[in-house]
Amino acid sequence: MSILSNINTMPDKGLSSNVPFNFDQLVSSLPDMICVVDIQWKVLSFNQAALHFIDDQHQIRLQKGLNLLEFRDNDLVKYWKPVFDKVYLQKRKVYYTDRKRYGLKEFYLQVHASPILNDKSEVVSIGFIVQDVTRLKKIEKQLQMQNEELQKVNEELDRFVYSASHDLRAPLTSLLGLLNLTKVTQDETEKQQCLSMMENSIQKMDKFIKDIISHSKNIRLEPLPEKIDFQEIVQEILLHNSFLPKNKPELHKIVNVLQDKSFFSDIMRVKTILNNLITNAINYSDLQKQDPFIQINISVASDKAVVEISDNGIGIGEEHLEKIFDMFYRANQESNGSGLGLYMVKETVKKLGGKISVVSSAGKGSVFTVVLPNLFQEPLND
Repeated sequence: MSILSNINTMPDKGLSSNVPFNFDQLVSSLPDMICVVDIQWKVLSFNQAALHFIDDQHQIRLQKGLNLLEFRDNDLVKYWKPVFDKVYLQKRKVYYTDRKRYGLKEFYLQVHASPILNDKSEVVSIGFIVQDVTRLKKIEKQLQMQNEELQKVNEELDRFVYSASHDLRAPLTSLLGLLNLTKVTQDETEKQQCLSMMENSIQKMDKFIKDIISHSKNIRLEPLPEKIDFQEIVQEILLHNSFLPKNKPELHKIVNVLQDKSFFSDIMRVKTILNNLITNAINYSDLQKQDPFIQINISVASDKAVVEISDNGIGIGEEHLEKIFDMFYRANQESNGSGLGLYMVKETVKKLGGKISVVSSAGKGSVFTVVLPNLFQEPLND
C-alpha cells in the first residue's frame, strides 16, 4: 500500500516525461519519520527515517505486516496508542509536540497523526508523521533566554534612568542650596557647617558615580584570575572602613580565615563583594545591643571559597528579602547608600560563577553566604 492512499503519482503534465517520478521513493528519503498502520496496528508502510529511529530508540525492527500490538509493553506503543485511539474514534487529525528522553538524549518530537478513510468514510489506517524538532526547540529556548535577558536589561535601564536622575540631582540641588546660603550668611560657624554638608553631598555623589563605573566594568570585562589572599583583603577593607560613624570600639569585629590552599579569582571583583557586605554589616549594626558584632568567616578549599558575613544588627524584614538584590532597592529608607551595593554584589558573584544567599530577621541580624569557585585549581597537594 502506498503511504498516502489515492494519490495519483503520475508526473505532472508540466514536467518532462523523460523524468520518472516515484512518490514512494521520495517519501522514503524524507528526514521526517513516516509510518502507516491499519486499525489492527499492522504496519503497512514506513520510510527509512522511521525504520532507523524506532530501531535505535525502541528496539523494534519495522517490517510490513508486523503487528505492533505484539510490543504493547514497549514505550513506542504506549506513546502512540492514546493518539491512535483519539484519531480512530474522532476521525480527525491530531497534532502536538512532546519532549521525550531516550537514554541520555532528549528529543522534541512534533507528531502529526491523520486518519486515512475509505469510500465509506471509515478509518482504515492511520498515518504518523514525526518530526525531530530538537534543534528548533533549542534555538527557541535560546531566543527566549535572550529575550528575557533583554527584558531584564530594559527594566534595569528604566530603573537606572529614574533613580540615577534622582540620586545625581539630589546632591546637586543640595549643593546649590548650601552655596546660596554660604553667600548670604555672615556667621562663620554657619559657613563651616554649610561646607561640611557640601562635602557630604559631594562624597555621596562621588560614591554613586563610582558604583556606576564599577557596575559597568563588571558587565563589560571578563574575570582576570589572580592569587587571592583573603586575610589581607579583609584587613584592608576593615582599615578603609574605620572612619564609618558606626565603626566604634564597642562593635566587635571577628575574623576567621582558613586558607591553606591557593585560590584564584578576579581580585577587584572579590574586593567589591567583600567591601559591600562588610560595609553594610558595619553601617546596619545595632550599637544599642549588649554585644554588637560582625563576624567574617572564610574557608578555602581546592575548588571553592565560602564566605560568611554575619552580624546581630538591625536585620532585614521578611518582606524585603526577595528584593534586596534588585537595582536601587533600599530596604531601609534611612539609608544614604545608592541602592546599588547588593545588586552589584549579586551581579559580581554571578560573573565569577558563584552563588549568594541571605538569612535575616528584623531586629536580630543577618547572615550573607557567598560561594565562589576557584578559577584556577591547583593540585590537591598544594
